[in-house]
Amino acid sequence: MKTGKFSQPQKEKNTTLNIQAKLFVFLGFILFILIAIASYSAYGISQITNSSTSVINQDIALIRLTQNSLISMFEAKSALENALLINDYARVDQIREKEALLDKNITLFDLYLNALTWGSGSKAFSQSEGGINLEEWKRLNLGDSLTTQSPPYQQAQIAGSVDIYFGGFANNALRAIVWHKKFLRLQSEHAVDEKTIQQANSASKEYAANALRFSSLTISNLAEIVKLSNASIILSSQETVNAQGAIQRTIFFIFGLGLFLSFLVSFLFTRRYLIHPLQALTQAAQKISEGDLTSRVYIKTKDEIGLLAKVFNEMASNLHDYTVNLEKKVEDRTKEITEINKHLEELNQELNTAGKILVGRDLELTQANARLQELDAIKSEFVSIAAHQLRTPLTGIRWSYHTLLEKETGELNPEQKKIIDDALKATISLVALINDLLSIARIEEGKFGFNLKRQPILPIIETSLKKYQAKAKEKGVTLTTQITSSTLPEVNVDEEKLGIVFDNFFDNAVKYTPPGGEITLNISAKEENLYITIHDTGIGIPQGQAHRLFSKFFRAENAVRFQTSGTGLGLYVAKNIIQKHNGNISVQSNEGKGSAFTISLPIL
Repeated sequence: MKTGKFSQPQKEKNTTLNIQAKLFVFLGFILFILIAIASYSAYGISQITNSSTSVINQDIALIRLTQNSLISMFEAKSALENALLINDYARVDQIREKEALLDKNITLFDLYLNALTWGSGSKAFSQSEGGINLEEWKRLNLGDSLTTQSPPYQQAQIAGSVDIYFGGFANNALRAIVWHKKFLRLQSEHAVDEKTIQQANSASKEYAANALRFSSLTISNLAEIVKLSNASIILSSQETVNAQGAIQRTIFFIFGLGLFLSFLVSFLFTRRYLIHPLQALTQAAQKISEGDLTSRVYIKTKDEIGLLAKVFNEMASNLHDYTVNLEKKVEDRTKEITEINKHLEELNQELNTAGKILVGRDLELTQANARLQELDAIKSEFVSIAAHQLRTPLTGIRWSYHTLLEKETGELNPEQKKIIDDALKATISLVALINDLLSIARIEEGKFGFNLKRQPILPIIETSLKKYQAKAKEKGVTLTTQITSSTLPEVNVDEEKLGIVFDNFFDNAVKYTPPGGEITLNISAKEENLYITIHDTGIGIPQGQAHRLFSKFFRAENAVRFQTSGTGLGLYVAKNIIQKHNGNISVQSNEGKGSAFTISLPIL
């Protein structure tokens, strides 16, 4: 008699792969149909894309060129008419302005007309008239939106007629203005007879009439080019619609055929290899659930279903034997569960006690944190009030020292001048400390307002740099500026706040660089950021202290030895300002060799 444990069935070789192979064949067939549909769709999309590209690159660009030619024509015509409306020789300068505008639009029209005739992207256009066309095209920055290849023959032929008509317009328009100026001059001088004056007036009107007649012919021919191009666009669009319809019909046919074949193969496969065997297994399982443990399944296939039937039969036999010892096992297991539940209750009581202790500690920590926040707010308020109260009298003291040094109250001996000069420097340093403390207080209170606007960065840097050039020269330190980008993009910054940042970095660079050293400013634009790097050959930063450099009141050990004065607040304020600009500050330094601070700002 069996002990009640299910025995493991013996695995047969090469029996578990048959149904998988059948499934792979079926899925391969489906995949083939999908690949065929996708390939044909890709081909159709490529054809449509090529057709659309042809319309955009040729016809639309040709229409834009023609529209620009019409604009130049109308502006030239307007300049002619406005010049002829002036009837006072004292306003001859205005006539000359209209004449210059007319000449400019004639030149521009000739450029567009050459592009219409040859195609602005063609070799003939770039080489015609000694390359003047291409140079003017680049100078006027007309761009790729007006670029065409060789236009269709009919449009090019009409462009040739336009060239003749516009030549007639240009010659007659310029002569009309010349004779009109002559007419006004003769009329103002009163030196000739009325007949000569009227001859000049008649000549001006005759040339003007001829110019307007040629302008009408020019405009009508340009309109014909637009009409032909529009017709080409409509034809291309119709071809695209027809291609889309054909592709859709073919895709629907292939998809329908593939769907029908897939359904047929799927139905036959599942009926033979899945539905019938599973029905037999279901009936046997129902009998076992009703208490008939002698029920068995007879499936002879050598695939996964056949193996499942064999395992099912062995399971039914084991189940029959297992029921004999089931009651005793249930009783033993029940005793084990009772002991486990008792132990779990004891653990639960211990956890409840520990939870109460943790809740009490959490309450204590919450209260302590609230007290710390309250003290921090009181500290910030005290710093702000104290700084405001100190800055006003210190400003008065500074200007008093400045008045003494300017000798407005009388001459000072050298010793007195030195004492007052030292006191003035100390007062300025104290005012700078108070300003830093006020900035920190505003930062922590969220009141450090920013007035961001789009502007170039170079003037802000140059303003700050000028403050320290004399000091660097006096100390014997070389200041060099390098701009590695041809054009620097504008950035969205607060000019005043960013000036504080650059003042701090230039002041530190000059202060901690020994005589004979160098300070290099590098500005570059890469990808989406603008980078400003201030590199010096100063005392550097000791290893292990760079990560604390932007903390409040921190100064490196060698900086304290080199320069006793300093607050350790400037870099903290600078980093907060840059972060408010969505930027970043990084530093690389070797003690005794120098430091490089890099500021990155996002480009709009």
